[in-house]
Amino acid sequence: MGELQKIPGVGKATEKSLIMLGYTTIKSLKDANPAQMYEKECL
Repeated sequence: MGELQKIPGVGKATEKSLIMLGYTTIKSLKDANPAQMYEKECL
């Protein structure tokens, strides 16, 4: 199990997507700007 899978509701597929977006640790995800995350994923 990867570090991101320690977050409730995050499984292998979600973790893989987050890693592809550049979020490899819980800290990197916690420190991320929600608007920038939206732009990366949705635009």
